[in-house]
Amino acid sequence: VGLADPDEEGVLMVEVMPPERPALLFARGFLPLPIRFGPELPDTISFPPGRLVLTLEDDDGTSLDGVAWLRGYRFDGKDGRLEIRGLPDGEHEVRVGAEGFRGLALEVAVRDGQTATREVTLRRRP
Repeated sequence: VGLADPDEEGVLMVEVMPPERPALLFARGFLPLPIRFGPELPDTISFPPGRLVLTLEDDDGTSLDGVAWLRGYRFDGKDGRLEIRGLPDGEHEVRVGAEGFRGLALEVAVRDGQTATREVTLRRRP
């Protein structure tokens, strides 16, 4: 089984679960992909092409190192940029935060495998 994504950087890991449940395919920066293995293994497995790119800053416009949570999985950002790849089409609820700042929940739509972008301003905790 191969991974068909030319942008992939990082470790590929398959989490084995009971046969009645799908396996989860993990790759750094991607939303985990549930896959089912049958008697015939596919030659390649591709993550959905959708992406979410967040720009994170504070009230003064300073870039923040933040985190996002999507479906219970954590994604880390650096220098004001956070990217989540492998998103299927549809609506996604993303929670965003940074140390010392109030968290924020966003609804983001990914359509036709495109890249959704959002600028996020976080407010300092009192």
